[in-house]
Amino acid sequence: FPCRNNFEFSPGMESITTSKTTGNMSNFVISCGGTGGHLAPGISLAERLIEEGHHCWLIISKKEVDSRLVRKYPQLDFVRAPGAGFSFSPLRFVKFFIQQFQLLIFAFSLLRNKRPDIIVAFGGFITVGITIAGVIHGCPIAIHEANRKPGKATRYLRGLVKRLYLPEGVQLAGVPLDSIKYFGYPLRKGIRRTPKELARRTLRIDVNGKLLVVLG
Repeated sequence: FPCRNNFEFSPGMESITTSKTTGNMSNFVISCGGTGGHLAPGISLAERLIEEGHHCWLIISKKEVDSRLVRKYPQLDFVRAPGAGFSFSPLRFVKFFIQQFQLLIFAFSLLRNKRPDIIVAFGGFITVGITIAGVIHGCPIAIHEANRKPGKATRYLRGLVKRLYLPEGVQLAGVPLDSIKYFGYPLRKGIRRTPKELARRTLRIDVNGKLLVVLG
């Protein structure tokens, strides 16, 4: 779908209209913090977009799970945001709303300074404040949902986004069909499929026929 500078965006590795062909560089804010399941596909998307000449800021939480993974990617721009997960526990419920308010203020400041062409969110508690601030700023928003049972953030924010990416066969009530695209789970460079011949050379396996690998 079109961004602010007429850049056409789709997260598929084979379907990004690149800056090399359009002559435009776009700025992306990628909301992907909170769990490894949110962060890993955000890193994957950022890697590909940067290869194509775009700039990305990845918004992550202050949780240790995020900190451990981002150490492996010093070349990417990570921004830590306040926030806490939703809970029905009285104390955690209050903490959730206080930190979501802090996140909203943080998001307004971030978007005013970075002026992204698009926000891509991968769910989780960080997504809520970023999406609401993005709507108020008039920034196009896409949400990618990796689970066959969409999470709370995706369900509650589905009416605010321009594009919703879902696993094949998953439907979500209240979303126009033309806003839904079916897409799988983006993989980071380090775990993308490697050609068999290259893998064998890398591992120094001198076998040309069938190979049985026993693990355990």
